Amino acid sequence: ASLKHVKFETPSSMTKIYDSAFQNCTSLTDIFIPPGIDAFGYDVFNGCSSLLNITFHNKSNLKSIEQNLFKGCTSLKQIEIPKYVTSINSHAFDGCSSLYMISFASNNGCILYSIGEFAFKNCLSLKEIRIPTSLTTIGANAFDGCVSLAKVDFGLPSTLMTIGENAFYKCVLLKEIAIPKSVTTIKQSAFEECT
Repeated sequence: ASLKHVKFETPSSMTKIYDSAFQNCTSLTDIFIPPGIDAFGYDVFNGCSSLLNITFHNKSNLKSIEQNLFKGCTSLKQIEIPKYVTSINSHAFDGCSSLYMISFASNNGCILYSIGEFAFKNCLSLKEIRIPTSLTTIGANAFDGCVSLAKVDFGLPSTLMTIGENAFYKCVLLKEIAIPKSVTTIKQSAFEECT
């Protein structure tokens, strides 16, 4: 595979990139997502192990980070989630072992309500995350195996209600966490082996 860079002519008419469009393009290093794209299919960048930079236009209309979207992007170090994203779905960043920083384009105006199961599983370099106030659900195994995760900061006032099963399993560096008063359910083994 020799595809390294993807650019879209501007203004782009593209609104969606479909399933597996760039899957296993192992030489791809960077891509800029134009503002008109409001949807991705599954597995679009799954296995793009050289992907260093994924940049969304500051007027991005993207609504969700789909299943397996960046799974196995082992070179990806940081990402800013666009402000209109409402959900980060299952396995979206699973195995992004170099990912150390996740930020949200508009922390106060953020409308993210759900982090899906296994979304950040085995993000071995992730040290901290600030959870937007809009988030209501952290899915099962969402941060499972994030062995460098030392700080989880819940924005206030939090609307978080559910921390899923095994959500922070084996987050061995997590020393303290302040559970927001909005939380009604902490499921089985949510913090198991946080030794």
